[in-house]
Amino acid sequence: FLVATLFAWRLRGSLAIGALISSKVNQWTLLVGAIPIAFSASSGALAGLPTIAGTWIGGFSYSPIAATLFLAVGAGAILEVVLEIGGMMRREDPGGLFQPLNAAGLAVGLLVMYGTALLVVA
Repeated sequence: FLVATLFAWRLRGSLAIGALISSKVNQWTLLVGAIPIAFSASSGALAGLPTIAGTWIGGFSYSPIAATLFLAVGAGAILEVVLEIGGMMRREDPGGLFQPLNAAGLAVGLLVMYGTALLVVA
């Protein structure tokens, strides 16, 4: 949002709109990636509800304050899921994240996330 504001301030409307669209596509990419993680770790809709509801409401909100609030709720819920999965991996397997398949899955997920963000900007 800050980058788009700076572009708009400098009368670069097309770059400002492009930055906003890129931001929304990146948020949706994060949402799509977070849904399976949230549901697999939550073992029910109740635990995954803050992630999904917060991200959806924040993504569709026109108020910057409401968007920030609900996206923060979604991000906090995602962080909680990540911490729980990390703790579970440490308890069950001493190698945890550093097992080859786990590390490869993380790397591929990050590449896809940032790759889609770069494609939207280009």
